[in-house]
This record gives sequence, structure tokens and C-alpha cells, in this order.
Amino acid sequence: MSWFSTKEYWKYLCQAKGRHGVHSPLVYTLVDVGLRKQLPKGKLQSLYKNEAGAVWDSTDLLERIAEHFQFSEIKNWAQKLAFSNFKNGNTERDTSFDTFFDFSANSPKDVLNFFQKNASIFREQDALCMGNMHQSKESLASWKTLQDQPQVTLSLDFYSVGILFFSKKIKEKQHFILRS
Repeated sequence: MSWFSTKEYWKYLCQAKGRHGVHSPLVYTLVDVGLRKQLPKGKLQSLYKNEAGAVWDSTDLLERIAEHFQFSEIKNWAQKLAFSNFKNGNTERDTSFDTFFDFSANSPKDVLNFFQKNASIFREQDALCMGNMHQSKESLASWKTLQDQPQVTLSLDFYSVGILFFSKKIKEKQHFILRS
């Protein structure tokens, strides 16, 4: 671990909030219900497979977030931003969010470049996941630039990953640093 990422981790530990440190009902419910709920190991891995039949390798945190928001589709972008599509077979349920773009395996700079070139593909009910944003100054700058985009209405920083939401139902921009 570099000096920068060590320093960032200590800052994260001092600033991170739990369920009682947030003022947004959406975020409180995520922290209180979504992150504390016991999920069977690999529950979502059995639901999301790519065209080749390979199981999506996700972290427990991303599984909990995807399960909580019940995204109708998960798009996992591989290391070189190649497209792999993951679709949940249950399309009849009422979902509050549409597509979860998982860029957690990509460098933050690549995600920022991709976002700036393809901002039009992100719709109001979508969310974007980005990883490793505290690894270097450049990565943190990319994360902060994405947070400042006019389409982004909510950002959640879990240190290892960050989630950006584009929902217009959220009236003011909100940024939260959360314990996972």
C-alpha cells in the first residue's frame, strides 16, 4: 500500500458514517437494510452469467448493493472496457433502478474517459460503480470529476468502490462516505 492510499484510508476511517450518520432516507435504508442483511453466499452469482456462461465474480458489497436496489440489468465492463452483459431473468418485478454499470475492475481514469465519451448511455435510473479511486492522486481526481458531473445526483464512497446515481428524483447533489 502506498503512502497516499494509506493516508486516504485513514481519512476514510475518520469520515465514514454508519446508518445514523446519514440524512438521506435512500442511503439510510441501504445501510440499515441492504448492507446488514444476511445474504446466502453467491446468491447473485447464480443469477448473473455472461454469454459464455461464466459466473460474474463480484464482491460481497456489490452483491448487497445490487440485491438491495434490485437493478433489472447489470452490465459488467471488463478490464479493457469490453462489454459483457448480465441480465436478471426476473423482469416482472417493479424495480426502482434500471441498470447497474460495474466498472470496479477498471482504472478510475479509464472510467472517467469512458464516461466523458459515452455520457448519453447513462439514464436517469442507472448507477455506476467505480473501484480503486483512493489508490493514487490521479484516481481520486477522476472520482471527484465524476462526482461533479451534472448528471450525478448521489455518490456513495465505500473506499474500495464508489457508486454514482443519476436519479432526478434526488433533488440536491449528495455525497456520502459510508462504512461497508
